[in-house]
Amino acid sequence: MPQYSIPAEQKRLIQVVQDVQHFLTRVDALSEWQLLQQPVSGGWSLAQVMEHLNVYCRHYLPLIEQAIQKEQGNQGAYQSGWLGEYFTKLMQPLPDGKLSKKMKAPAKAQPVQALNAVAVKTEFRIHQEKLIQLLQNAHFANWQKQRIPTSLSKWISLRLGDTLRFFVAHEYRHLLQMQRILQ
Repeated sequence: MPQYSIPAEQKRLIQVVQDVQHFLTRVDALSEWQLLQQPVSGGWSLAQVMEHLNVYCRHYLPLIEQAIQKEQGNQGAYQSGWLGEYFTKLMQPLPDGKLSKKMKAPAKAQPVQALNAVAVKTEFRIHQEKLIQLLQNAHFANWQKQRIPTSLSKWISLRLGDTLRFFVAHEYRHLLQMQRILQ
């Protein structure tokens, strides 16, 4: 399995989340109606995409925070596990921004139609600020040893480093989706 430099990965992950935060400044100018408007071509509205991401933030951010606080001991690099590498590559958009594979969200992660768009956006912004903080603090954590249960099952867990990479790849995938919605 590939080995990753923790400082380089940490910097790359932080940059993606900062891109999401920058996108949110564009969304601030939109009305609640615009946030709830579904694209003519079909698919989720901006608010629904943010709520989908909120579902994952509610699951993963507390677990990531516990893992970072629990085990210190950054070794400078970590080796990805086969499952974490697979999930990350599956989620990661291609360099041209296209998706290697379309995926249907699990039922528990599908947003409802009727949302309070302002509340969803506010919660999403709070999650993004927390994620930046966790990524900055992750420099001290043991990315190899700590394991985090996935949202699929508590019996399937990924290394902290793989969880961070997968989680941010998921956010990046949906950042591209939100950018397409605004075009």
